[in-house]
Amino acid sequence: MRIAYDCAAHELGPLGDELRSKLLGFLGQYPRVLVVVTSRPYGEGRPSHAERFEVLDIQPLSDSEIEDFTTRFFVHCHGGEEHAVQRNAEHFQQALKNSPDAQALARTALLLTMMLLISRSRPLPDKRHLLYDACIENLLTALPNRKQQEGALLGREQWRPDDSEERMRVPRS
Repeated sequence: MRIAYDCAAHELGPLGDELRSKLLGFLGQYPRVLVVVTSRPYGEGRPSHAERFEVLDIQPLSDSEIEDFTTRFFVHCHGGEEHAVQRNAEHFQQALKNSPDAQALARTALLLTMMLLISRSRPLPDKRHLLYDACIENLLTALPNRKQQEGALLGREQWRPDDSEERMRVPRS
């Protein structure tokens, strides 16, 4: 059985049918490959059961699942330091309660993970695009700066601007 969760046609617009066609061609050539395609609901031209796809809907995380995920995240960050785990988990949960928009984003595991990562250094974004922006900024500034402070060196084929603001402006190719 091949599995697809709401074909990406919705996010891809007119390219969705092309993706579906190429995916079916690939699967015809390699019938033993298991494929999982994910997308936000609901796309046009979703794969059908006749094409041997099973469409699954991923349910949003419940409040208790968000709390458990948050606690496990901070346990991983702080190891056995129970006071730090509890303090950070409670702080994060309170921030969610204070922002219904952020709480809605936290119902998706990927977005919750992104929010937990950035919550350690800034307030929670309450809009999806602000969350993505904060994650990109974290990847281009905070993470490289931390690695550099830990002594990491760039490889010969690696390059990055020294200035963190310039890193955000450099065209991505």
